Amino acid sequence: MHEIRWSPSIGDPSIMGWVTVVAYFVTAWLCLRALQAEKRGPSRPLLPTIAALFRVMRKHWPRPPAPARRAALWLVLCVVLVALGINKQLDLQTLFTEIGRSFAHSGGWYEERRFVQGLFLVAMACVGALGLAIFWWLTRGQLRDFRITLAGLAFIVCFVLIRAASFHKFDEIIGFELLGVRMNWVLELGGIGIIAAGVIRRLRAAKE
Repeated sequence: MHEIRWSPSIGDPSIMGWVTVVAYFVTAWLCLRALQAEKRGPSRPLLPTIAALFRVMRKHWPRPPAPARRAALWLVLCVVLVALGINKQLDLQTLFTEIGRSFAHSGGWYEERRFVQGLFLVAMACVGALGLAIFWWLTRGQLRDFRITLAGLAFIVCFVLIRAASFHKFDEIIGFELLGVRMNWVLELGGIGIIAAGVIRRLRAAKE
């Protein structure tokens, strides 16, 4: 039986690792601000706002009004960003990889693991396509307002999936350093920055 070499610990205790986690959480907080900005009327606490959003989405399903769909988009983005921030340190993709290796060893098909990895990537691509379809549904007719944010999200998701797949050439690229700056930091923080820029742009538009 293959030994699983993973434990619930901090995966990247470096300064830049924590900066990335903070960037994920700050951008998630911006998404919550954008969610609140989509509603009209006097300011209300966040939890009642989310509860009201679910009521509107359920009442008008399958065609809720545009403000409700926009608010739902920000809520989904917030959840995704928080999950990515947590995964940044827990490194859950390593756990899944180790579990897969353990099954491969015990099942006697370790030599054919590349085929299984290919199937995994196809499955993840299908999940990604489903996610894009959901985002398209939430933004249909108003995609122009969200193109920057969604472009950043697509970049981050692709980066995380390819890194999780552990492609050798890609690992070499993200491990490259120039003047002490790793390409991994540039790519991940760059994607988060694009998302944040899109959210801030939407917050400014909501105030006008």
